[in-house]
Amino acid sequence: MNTTGRLTPGSDFILAEQMEQLHFPRPWTLAQWQEMATEVHQLYFWKHGEQTVGFALFGHVKGDETAHLLKICLDPKYRGKGEAEKFWNSLVIHLSTLSIGKVFLEVEESNVIARNFYKKVGFKIIRSVKEYYTGGESAVMMLLTL
Repeated sequence: MNTTGRLTPGSDFILAEQMEQLHFPRPWTLAQWQEMATEVHQLYFWKHGEQTVGFALFGHVKGDETAHLLKICLDPKYRGKGEAEKFWNSLVIHLSTLSIGKVFLEVEESNVIARNFYKKVGFKIIRSVKEYYTGGESAVMMLLTL
């Protein structure tokens, strides 16, 4: 398996939605994804050759130093091999070129794997919010200073 990925900006929200349908327990609807096709949402793909193996969606208002990580996904075949860190490090480098100094996210409290990954790459827990998600799941809010 080729482990040299590359980050590419994109606008194919349908591709991201299809990937999310395969890999997320509670994916967004196509209509929700279509609402993201605005100038305040940036979509990036992680590719191996021509194959898209991951994506990240950020909300960011031009001029603001903080971006909001809304979704990130990596094909499970590429997990556990350092690929997520390579993908994330490429995102951080790119975000820095946009003068973004902080990244904010929320993650389901029960999603221990994601929470551990975020901690590993430098995110700090800033607070918890009870019953944040539909269905009553609590969220952990995290912040990374670049």
